[in-house]
Amino acid sequence: MKFLLVILIVITTSCQRNHENQKNDFRVLDIEGNVGKGRVAKISEIADEVLYIPLETSKECLVNEPNRGVKYYSGLIYIVSS
Repeated sequence: MKFLLVILIVITTSCQRNHENQKNDFRVLDIEGNVGKGRVAKISEIADEVLYIPLETSKECLVNEPNRGVKYYSGLIYIVSS
Protein backbone atom coordinates (compact mmCIF):
# COMPACT_ATOMS: atom_id res chain seq x y z
CA MET A 1 0.00 0.00 0.00
CA LYS A 2 2.87 2.39 0.80
CA PHE A 3 4.45 1.60 -2.56
CA LEU A 4 1.21 2.48 -4.36
CA LEU A 5 0.95 5.73 -2.43
CA VAL A 6 4.54 6.68 -3.31
CA ILE A 7 3.94 5.91 -6.99
CA LEU A 8 0.76 8.00 -6.95
CA ILE A 9 2.57 10.97 -5.37
CA VAL A 10 5.44 10.73 -7.87
CA ILE A 11 3.04 10.64 -10.82
CA THR A 12 0.95 13.60 -9.65
CA THR A 13 3.96 15.80 -8.86
CA SER A 14 5.80 14.96 -12.08
CA CYS A 15 2.82 15.84 -14.26
CA GLN A 16 2.50 19.42 -13.02
CA ARG A 17 3.53 22.10 -15.48
CA ASN A 18 5.91 24.81 -14.38
CA HIS A 19 4.50 28.04 -15.83
CA GLU A 20 7.39 30.17 -14.57
CA ASN A 21 9.91 28.59 -16.97
CA GLN A 22 7.76 28.95 -20.08
CA LYS A 23 8.97 31.62 -22.47
CA ASN A 24 6.41 33.87 -24.11
CA ASP A 25 7.53 34.74 -27.64
CA PHE A 26 4.72 37.21 -28.21
CA ARG A 27 4.62 40.86 -27.24
CA VAL A 28 1.75 41.79 -24.93
CA LEU A 29 0.03 45.06 -25.80
CA ASP A 30 -1.82 46.96 -23.09
CA ILE A 31 -4.75 48.08 -25.24
CA GLU A 32 -7.07 48.98 -22.40
CA GLY A 33 -4.43 51.11 -20.66
CA ASN A 34 -3.66 53.06 -23.85
CA VAL A 35 -7.22 53.96 -24.85
CA GLY A 36 -7.39 57.66 -25.66
CA LYS A 37 -3.60 58.08 -25.78
CA GLY A 38 -3.14 57.29 -29.46
CA ARG A 39 -3.05 59.45 -32.54
CA VAL A 40 -3.91 58.97 -36.18
CA ALA A 41 -0.78 58.34 -38.22
CA LYS A 42 -0.28 58.26 -41.95
CA ILE A 43 1.13 55.03 -43.33
CA SER A 44 3.90 57.07 -44.99
CA GLU A 45 5.16 58.04 -41.51
CA ILE A 46 5.59 54.39 -40.61
CA ALA A 47 6.62 52.62 -43.84
CA ASP A 48 8.29 53.45 -47.13
CA GLU A 49 6.13 51.07 -49.15
CA VAL A 50 3.25 48.65 -48.72
CA LEU A 51 3.22 45.27 -50.44
CA TYR A 52 0.05 43.23 -50.71
CA ILE A 53 0.60 39.50 -50.93
CA PRO A 54 -2.42 37.45 -52.03
CA LEU A 55 -2.76 34.40 -49.81
CA GLU A 56 -4.11 31.05 -50.89
CA THR A 57 -7.26 30.09 -49.01
CA SER A 58 -7.85 26.49 -49.97
CA LYS A 59 -8.54 23.79 -47.38
CA GLU A 60 -5.07 22.28 -47.89
CA CYS A 61 -3.21 25.46 -46.90
CA LEU A 62 -4.77 26.13 -43.48
CA VAL A 63 -2.46 26.49 -40.48
CA ASN A 64 -3.17 23.77 -37.91
CA GLU A 65 -2.04 25.54 -34.74
CA PRO A 66 -1.73 29.28 -35.40
CA ASN A 67 -0.67 30.15 -31.84
CA ARG A 68 2.33 27.82 -31.99
CA GLY A 69 3.15 28.04 -35.67
CA VAL A 70 3.45 31.80 -36.16
CA LYS A 71 6.80 33.39 -35.24
CA TYR A 72 8.08 36.92 -35.81
CA TYR A 73 11.87 37.16 -36.18
CA SER A 74 14.08 39.89 -37.66
CA GLY A 75 11.19 41.67 -39.32
CA LEU A 76 9.83 38.52 -40.98
CA ILE A 77 6.81 36.41 -40.13
CA TYR A 78 7.33 32.64 -40.28
CA ILE A 79 4.36 30.26 -40.37
CA VAL A 80 5.10 26.63 -39.54
CA SER A 81 2.45 23.98 -40.00
CA SER A 82 2.57 20.21 -39.89
